[in-house]
Amino acid sequence: MPNFRRIALSVTNHMQLEKPMQFRVFSNEQQFMRTYGLEGYTPRVDFDRYFLIAAHQGPCPTGGYGIAIEKVEKRCGDLVVQIRLREPKPDEAVTLIGTHPLDMVLVPKGLIGKQAGRRVFSFIDQRGNCLARKLVSTH
Repeated sequence: MPNFRRIALSVTNHMQLEKPMQFRVFSNEQQFMRTYGLEGYTPRVDFDRYFLIAAHQGPCPTGGYGIAIEKVEKRCGDLVVQIRLREPKPDEAVTLIGTHPLDMVLVPKGLIGKQAGRRVFSFIDQRGNCLARKLVSTH
């Protein structure tokens, strides 16, 4: 059973979506609002209890691409976020319109323990490659 909850938020700040592959960890609403410019978004996120983790694949030329957060686990006090990337097969039928694959999950702050400070979030793909590392304040 996963220790996170997938959420669907409509991101209308396309400036963020036009950037290359990126990963973000939000520990408070101000960071989240500053990045996406969302006002009155639903569902509301309880940032006192959860981190919001976002994985953007970046602009893709067609459909058939995807990004998914598959697992979040604690290792040596830090969090490892397992990412699955998908690309269409050469002969696969896809929509011929650009896409911006995005996945967001909520992870309980209690997963890292009660100790305040900073933690490293490492984003690893299905082949074991480190895609990014983020240093995040836990409060």
